[in-house]
Amino acid sequence: MFIGRAVVAAVSVLVFASPIGTTTAAHSAPTSATLGAKSAISSSATTRSVARPQFWFPFHDPVKVGCVVNNCGSAMHGGHHFWAIDFSGQEGTPLYAAASGIAHVGGRSSCAAKSAGVSAKRGNWLWIDHGKGRYTEYRHLRTILVRDKARVTPTTRIGRMGHTGVFPCKVVYTHFEYVTGAKMSNVGRPYGKKVSPGPMLACVGGARVSFPQALNSGNSDWNAMPGSPPQRILTPATGQC
Repeated sequence: MFIGRAVVAAVSVLVFASPIGTTTAAHSAPTSATLGAKSAISSSATTRSVARPQFWFPFHDPVKVGCVVNNCGSAMHGGHHFWAIDFSGQEGTPLYAAASGIAHVGGRSSCAAKSAGVSAKRGNWLWIDHGKGRYTEYRHLRTILVRDKARVTPTTRIGRMGHTGVFPCKVVYTHFEYVTGAKMSNVGRPYGKKVSPGPMLACVGGARVSFPQALNSGNSDWNAMPGSPPQRILTPATGQC
């Protein structure tokens, strides 16, 4: 989704995955037993409520949190009108997996016409299967850094921020979604209900914090971020929190 001028919070963080041995089932990557020929997501995926993975903020370098659902202002005609978060920053900013899972390359496209298909409009994009019908999606990347069906964790660098997708392809940002109750379409793309990712952990100043609470006076709703210039700049410390 085009970000326009509606950026609302600048952040710079250092993110580490929690130790594998201490993860819960909801945070663990899917086991080989859950993976089908294509993915753990299948046409039989259930829509019942399942635990949300423990997400980590997917950037270690300064980015801005922009359009979410309807906090984007008139430049965005109100917003996405569905759950998604646009992060803007410098082209080439490294992107990390928000949670453990199996990565899938969704498609590759440099700059597509407005009349192009859905996949081409997403530019270079990938999605990560977190099991139980849950996945995260990352669009408009400059480059994809993982192979298809690679196992990833929040310490895995999966791509770099870019401006691929719909013409004129000039705005540098990453479109992020968390989807539940997912199924596979007949063209091999996952789909489901787009929902809030909830709090994301990060390491700031040597301490573990939770976003967006640390950015927005304790408010845990990403869509409640004020539609104004950046509120805070957070500087990471060296070492694991």
